[in-house]
Amino acid sequence: MFARGIDKALWHIWPDKPHAGPWSGWASLGGGITSDPAVVDNSDGRLEVFARGTDNALWHIWQEEPHAAPWSGWASLGGQITSDPAAIADSDGRLEVFARGADNALWHIWQDKPRSGPWSGWASLGGVLLSDPLAPDGLHKRSAVSQGGLTDPSLCDYVVTQRRFIAR
Repeated sequence: MFARGIDKALWHIWPDKPHAGPWSGWASLGGGITSDPAVVDNSDGRLEVFARGTDNALWHIWQEEPHAAPWSGWASLGGQITSDPAAIADSDGRLEVFARGADNALWHIWQDKPRSGPWSGWASLGGVLLSDPLAPDGLHKRSAVSQGGLTDPSLCDYVVTQRRFIAR
């Protein structure tokens, strides 16, 4: 479990045994974060956490060994983001992070190779976001929403759009 503390540090707590208590005490991973954290599993079992820093850049920290401490130091991935980040693991194991940029468009950055950097540069996906982006749990699950409900995910063109529906 990860959370941003009142001191703007990233804090975490974990069970001493998988799926069983007792839980550890809260431990600080430091940092100066201004967003809720986004946590994702690397394909080798290491956790990686992303958050917006006090400079509005995307920062990340990761476990150096699967399922254990120690943690790396914080590293900047740059950018100018105005939302909480949303992180996913692609089907090939590369991590990808999405966030709203200073222009309110959806921006993303991704690993060039699974389990390690280097990271791509930031790229815009366009749009005008009024909320923080949300990433699906799992591997790139996409679906389209219509007034009538969910439509076939295979019909999606993977373009982010915004549409308002007014209930009558």
